[in-house]
Amino acid sequence: MLLAQLPVRRLSLSRWAEPAILKSLEPFCELTELDLGDSSTDVLTITDGSLASLPPLPELHTLSLRRCIGISDAGVQRLCRQRLPSLAVLDLSGTRVTGTTGFSSLAAAEGDTSSRDSSASGGSSPSASLRSGAVAVGLRDLTLVGCRAFSAEGLAAVCEAHSASLRSLRLCGTAVLPYGVNLVRMTAAKGLQKLDLGPSFEVNSVGLASLASCPELTDLRIGNFNLRPQAPTSASLSSTSASATSAAAPLASLERLALGGMFASHGLHLLPPLPRLRRLELTGLDSACDGVLRQLLGRGCTQLQELRLVSGGPDLTPAGLLALAPLPSLRRLQLVSCPSAKGSAVQALVEACWQAGRRLRVEVHAKAASASGGEDGQAAAAAVVYGS
Repeated sequence: MLLAQLPVRRLSLSRWAEPAILKSLEPFCELTELDLGDSSTDVLTITDGSLASLPPLPELHTLSLRRCIGISDAGVQRLCRQRLPSLAVLDLSGTRVTGTTGFSSLAAAEGDTSSRDSSASGGSSPSASLRSGAVAVGLRDLTLVGCRAFSAEGLAAVCEAHSASLRSLRLCGTAVLPYGVNLVRMTAAKGLQKLDLGPSFEVNSVGLASLASCPELTDLRIGNFNLRPQAPTSASLSSTSASATSAAAPLASLERLALGGMFASHGLHLLPPLPRLRRLELTGLDSACDGVLRQLLGRGCTQLQELRLVSGGPDLTPAGLLALAPLPSLRRLQLVSCPSAKGSAVQALVEACWQAGRRLRVEVHAKAASASGGEDGQAAAAAVVYGS
């Protein structure tokens, strides 16, 4: 096969790929990215059984099984470290995984490396032996969007198995109930940097304390905060409390926060300082409003550079916008579907920043983006730009 003689690095197969096609990947030992999923429809041909035909791919770094509805924990078990020693990015969105079994097969032992050894692998073909110097790694980026069977128990098992490697986790639309107490399940993932819980997840005081066990967390997306002053009374929370006390304050490293969903936030004044926050996104009537802005920006957000407000209602006022002028680092403001974003109000803000010696770019979009919008969710229609 002529194609097999070329150094193919990325490959996207048809959603009708069958076991024979998977087996034909054997010569592609330099493959680093493989897409077996689909973003628009369910994939029926990729199942737990068909993954047995996937040959060892020593350089494979990224694998997508998005909407492969025949994949469960048994299929994940087949993606073992011995066959895919370099796998670090895995998208299982829309599959039937529960997380309770299978994921441990993808974890790498600390200091474990893979080397080419034909005698040990039982053959001399490229697929039967691993490339020299390939380092076995654990999962760094795991996407589980819409995995309806993925449970809180699965969350704990995955975080425990990949505690040393996991850096990014997306959980929107899983069976993990959207309450902060379930964040206790992921305290083992101490190196986590990005966490997307979706717009319906509520973080309470227990959940916030649990996030202290992730001191490197820089990117967080949730629905709302519901914080209340309270002292732990349950023995089951004693270890979490002790960890939070000895660790850095929750969200101390946070640089990006996306907030907004089904419910209003409460107790934002109980949030710890956010000195490193650089980008803030507030969505919905209860989040994109003067009150939330006032409380969040009062948490020491002197490094805030970008602010995005989506679907703000009457509680987002011209006076609230003008109150953004003193922010010393603010350089970009996006207003999407915000009735208060009238020309006069926006121009007053731009002029106030100019008088303070700073330039502020304000982009006003008439409506929110569709699901096929741009990378950062901008509306398809051209924005009205002020201060450019």
